[in-house]
Amino acid sequence: MTVLFADLAGSTALGERLDPEDVRELQGELFDLINAEVERYGGTTEKFAGDAVLAVFGIPQAHEDDPERAVRAALAAHERFVSFTERVHGRHGAEVGLRIGVNTGEVVAGREAAARGEMMVSGDAVNVAARLQQHASPGEVLVGQRTQAATSRTIAYREHEALDAKGKSEPVACWVAVSAAHEQAPPPRGVAGLSAPLVGRNEELAVLTAVAARVERERAPQLVTLFGPAGVGKSRLVSELVERLPGARLIKGRCLSYGEGVTFWPLAEAAKAHAGILDTDSAEVALAKLRAAIESVVPADQAEHVLEAAVRTIGLAAPGASSAQPDPHEVLYRLQDGWTRYLAALGREQLTVVAVEDVHWASSALLDLLEQLAEKLADTRVLLLCTARLELLEVRPTWGAGKQNAASLSLAPLSAEDAAHLMSSLLGEARVSDDVRQRLLASAEGNPFYLEEMLHMLIEQGALEPQNGGWVSTDRLAGVSIPDSVHGVIAARIDLLETGSRDALRRCSVVGRSFWPAAVEVEEQVIASLVRSGLVSDSVDSVMAEMREFSFKHALTRDVAYASLPRPERRDLHQAGRRMGPGRRPGPERRDRRARRLPLRAGTRLRRGRPERLAACLRAVSGRERAGVRPRGVRRSAVTARSRGRARGRRP
Repeated sequence: MTVLFADLAGSTALGERLDPEDVRELQGELFDLINAEVERYGGTTEKFAGDAVLAVFGIPQAHEDDPERAVRAALAAHERFVSFTERVHGRHGAEVGLRIGVNTGEVVAGREAAARGEMMVSGDAVNVAARLQQHASPGEVLVGQRTQAATSRTIAYREHEALDAKGKSEPVACWVAVSAAHEQAPPPRGVAGLSAPLVGRNEELAVLTAVAARVERERAPQLVTLFGPAGVGKSRLVSELVERLPGARLIKGRCLSYGEGVTFWPLAEAAKAHAGILDTDSAEVALAKLRAAIESVVPADQAEHVLEAAVRTIGLAAPGASSAQPDPHEVLYRLQDGWTRYLAALGREQLTVVAVEDVHWASSALLDLLEQLAEKLADTRVLLLCTARLELLEVRPTWGAGKQNAASLSLAPLSAEDAAHLMSSLLGEARVSDDVRQRLLASAEGNPFYLEEMLHMLIEQGALEPQNGGWVSTDRLAGVSIPDSVHGVIAARIDLLETGSRDALRRCSVVGRSFWPAAVEVEEQVIASLVRSGLVSDSVDSVMAEMREFSFKHALTRDVAYASLPRPERRDLHQAGRRMGPGRRPGPERRDRRARRLPLRAGTRLRRGRPERLAACLRAVSGRERAGVRPRGVRRSAVTARSRGRARGRRP
């Protein structure tokens, strides 16, 4: 979770000069200003005390980019604060400033209370955010290390000296947020300075290339949707396709998960890109550019109609528009008709690829418009290419159904061989141990985004360092944790589930990657309903009598779900799992603990002179190793103990 602390600098002196009611009025204006930006970016204002504001991002619902949202909200609040300071100076002749601290970390908050809007968050992350705010200068946004690491590719920072914060044994590293990248641009991904060729997608690329060729050859528009989990490579595949179509025109936009006025945002971005409209252009200049672009491709008798649709999409004032409130149904019809004519005209000039990314975040109105475009476009060379996660089918299960010119393509995780090839392409001939390579590949499980983010984290933390054209591991490489960027993607996916399904999934995470819902008193049908979501899979056979077995599709999904459970709840669920009925085998975590104890038991039985029991233990250890589970300490405990027995003249 990410915490934002804001405070009004100069408020004490102001309070001495003003009437309490005037102070109260200013505090209310400050709260409205900050709260508006917090809510705009999907956060929640948790506490407002005097001239201090505490807001949280990630509770009650997590988003994959909560740190970025918090920093963007802070920067936007500073922009709006300029007018606030002018009002204060004009009314009272006083100077005030806004100091903001942002920090990311683990906090404690009751989920049920959060759902009711009764949050009380606590933890070190909250304390550090408060200290950052206190050390920020008026007009500054000071962020902590985890926030900076999670947003360094979308937010520009300048370094700030480490803080000697009250209550902290070590200096607190921090940075000053300067500016944010354009919201429409997808955040850069991967490891800075490293690149790799497209890996493991030759078949999918061949299919898309063939579809594009057919669209161009037969003038038959097509709607193609690329489905896949976050980070599997949908956007990369779109980019590779466009590079292989040198004669094609690309216009694209991305659906946003937050903000105001974003209903038709992707089409607005496409129209602005085609017309060459800049964010710095005035409304008059933007309108002139848009008119010129449309008149250059659309027949003269249709130009005004198309211009009206494009203007409404972008949010410009329509020329000669009536002040009367238009009928919503009429507006939608005119949008559909205008955009159909616009894209058809573009496609008659040349093959046009209209790429709309992240349509799982699209509004119902935009989804309707895209499907209408696919249905009405004819005799033109237009390829509508959408990317989406499986969540789209949860809100629009009939997406593309019943249309002869609609198709979908699902992207699966990379194979083990392709994932290893990707890692080798990124790191080159790096001197990284096979153990580290295997741990990274096993954690990523074929997801390019997960693998790249883990490498990025290791490089940022100095666990991997460049040397002689390659990479070498350092002493800091003690373990592989989940980067905040990956954690955020998974947590956001889990939080999109309905409350009952979400809580059930979290309870089942206690059992292990493979689990039996009944072991933690969860209805099996609730988990079965999540199979389509891609979070879990249903096992054909179960090793537990009278229990249906499932497994998390990705080990990291289980880890994130488990980490979201408070410790008391984890403890109770572990106890419930141990109280399974007679004849039922214990869960995998308990079996793993038993396996880890085997070497210790072997050493004990050797010392007690019970060789027949020792042999049984060693056979069990060997069996677990063959199954891919190496009990910790096996070589140190069991094997070494056996050697010591020989030294003492005993035969194990």
